[in-house]
Amino acid sequence: MKKWIRELFSNSDEASSKRTIALLSFVVLFGMVVLNAFKIHIDPQLIYVFAVLCGGSSALTVVDKFFK
Repeated sequence: MKKWIRELFSNSDEASSKRTIALLSFVVLFGMVVLNAFKIHIDPQLIYVFAVLCGGSSALTVVDKFFK
């Protein structure tokens, strides 16, 4: 399990901040969408912020892989 987490976050010994932010923002986004589905009001702008944060950091990771 520890090896899998290490491989998930980086290609080397250091953890990638972009992938960590993408993963954490996805977890928060998923939680907000689930709460919204159960009629607990979440501001739609807050959902959009975490969606852009998740998508943007994921896109930056892909761009970084292509230019290395």
